[in-house]
Amino acid sequence: MANLEAMRTFQRHWTSYCAEERTLARLCTQLPLDISGLGARERRLPPFAVSTAAVYDRRALAGALGPDGAHLGYRVDEGIQWNWWLAYDAWRAVIDERSLLDERAACIAELAAVAADTQRALDGDEELARDRSTLRDYAAADAEERSELARMNEQRKKFVEPYEQDEARRAPWIAHPWRRLKLWFFKSFRMRDELDKIDQKIADIQAKLDVRERKIGELGDAVAARTALLEEPFAPQRKRSLEAILSTERELLSLLDRDLAARDETYEQGSVLAESFEDGLAHANEREWALLGRWMTEYAARLPEEIVHARNMVESELVWLEGYAPYGKRYWPLTDRVVAAMEEGRADTSDLALKLVQGSS
Repeated sequence: MANLEAMRTFQRHWTSYCAEERTLARLCTQLPLDISGLGARERRLPPFAVSTAAVYDRRALAGALGPDGAHLGYRVDEGIQWNWWLAYDAWRAVIDERSLLDERAACIAELAAVAADTQRALDGDEELARDRSTLRDYAAADAEERSELARMNEQRKKFVEPYEQDEARRAPWIAHPWRRLKLWFFKSFRMRDELDKIDQKIADIQAKLDVRERKIGELGDAVAARTALLEEPFAPQRKRSLEAILSTERELLSLLDRDLAARDETYEQGSVLAESFEDGLAHANEREWALLGRWMTEYAARLPEEIVHARNMVESELVWLEGYAPYGKRYWPLTDRVVAAMEEGRADTSDLALKLVQGSS
């Protein structure tokens, strides 16, 4: 049986024991990571990304546990948690990187939603749909007639070439093309008549193309104006989303730049800021992976000492608890509730408080 002050002292030791036991459990189940197998592409990804090329170093943990490791009662397979190292202060920047990347992804999703809403507004406008359809019809007709124009020009060329060659042989002294053409007209009425027909077709097609080109220009302006009018209500949100994306990207690169400048002696501050977002992020991630590899090596080297220290702390607290426990070990987990009952004035001894707690369970 204990009074309130004695129970508060017991509570402090019980809390410390639980914390040290959690630390020991963590040290005995966290496997150091071997990243030597990561390729160049994987090193451009964030260090929190799960990689099949990174493997756990079970031998490093087994060596740290020593011959008595199996008797500690921890199952390593149940304790493996990818990114366990992010719980350490050294990797606060990587945690913030993940948060900022999530924030950027949310902004990109918002921008995509705005784009989808804009597209629905454009697709649902009858006037715009009609003008766009007319433009497509114009474009199809234009392409067809331009093909016909090219065919007629080729036909004219093939028609003229034999006469041109013949006159060149007969009158080599007539060197200028327009003189030869004049001579052909005088010598061959049939040729002149055929050329007139071809030229008239070419002129007709060109006239149609000129008219349609003007209509396409006018209708294109109308479509552009109508599109801008329909897009206008969505412009503010689109601008906010784009600005949010750019702001998040700048914040993320600045974060990694500061972290690398503080922890990587080979890094030249400002390097990632001078690159595009994608390249700067990849560059920073490559260096963070390298830092993680070095950190893991140092962690594995310290692990045996850390485990011994944690075991000693657990055993020390356990000895104290067993020596001063006001009730049996199976009731220790109820200590916080027992102390609360005593602080609330519902009981003045540990025995009475324990009975109250058990009765309310």
